[in-house]
Amino acid sequence: MGEWIASKVFDIQLEDSAVAKAIDGRFRSGPLAGKTVNIKIYGKREGLLDTNSDPTLDYYLVLCGPKATTLTSKGGT
Repeated sequence: MGEWIASKVFDIQLEDSAVAKAIDGRFRSGPLAGKTVNIKIYGKREGLLDTNSDPTLDYYLVLCGPKATTLTSKGGT
């Protein structure tokens, strides 16, 4: 779902297959038109980013929620 939302907001053409290696899509317009992107969605900002070194990947687009305030999720919503 996060990839679809990002595709609408940032004009990204998503890959036909959800299992495409390393990339989720390509920018369709703007200064990054044609460049590949891997979209990451995180519910909380915890200072971690899952990355890979595939040479076909040009950019990461990271969307995240608020900064995590505790070390555990106990009592969180």
